[in-house]
Parts: sequence; structure tokens; C-alpha cells
Amino acid sequence: MVLTVFTWHYGGREVSVYGWGDGTVMNSMNGSTMALSSAIDLPPGYHQYKFLVDGTWQVDEEQLRVIGEHGVINNLIFVEEPSANAQRLPPEAVRGTLDLDSIRDAA
Repeated sequence: MVLTVFTWHYGGREVSVYGWGDGTVMNSMNGSTMALSSAIDLPPGYHQYKFLVDGTWQVDEEQLRVIGEHGVINNLIFVEEPSANAQRLPPEAVRGTLDLDSIRDAA
């Protein structure tokens, strides 16, 4: 599984990302009223997803889009298998706050 971060840059009161069963609620990034994110563990490969923003289905027009099997437009992401040499970031990096000194100290 690969921890994959999804971001919605267009605001909303209630925003979730869907594509893997039940939606995952997105949280404000560093107190922003427009940018929200969520991190989801996904297997490598292609994944279609969509955002539910205040009760309305949305796609991110800035990201790759595809017409799904039912004729609906979804976003598309390719999740890569992590490299054996890749350095993993600590969990706090995904939550939006990261002390770079702690990464240097841990290396």
C-alpha cells in the first residue's frame, strides 16, 4: 500500500473524496478555508476518484480526468510502487506540519 495524498483547492464546508467505498472526509490544510486534503493508503495502479463537495459531485479540472465505465467523468491517478531507496516521510508530514530538523536528526 502507498500513502497517497488527495487535495481539493476550491473550498467547501463538507468535502470528501470517493473511489474506494465509503468517502474519506478531507480536512483543512494549515487552517486554509480553500485547501483541504486527505491521505489514503492505496495499492499501486490506476484509481478513479471524485469529490463530494457540499452535496455536489465534482472533479478537479486541474487533474487528469477520464470517462468512467458508466459515462461519468472522474479524476484518475496512477499510484506507483514505492522505490526500495525511497525515504518515507513521518506521519506528521502528511498532516501538514513537519519539523525539518527532526527529519535531519532521524537520518
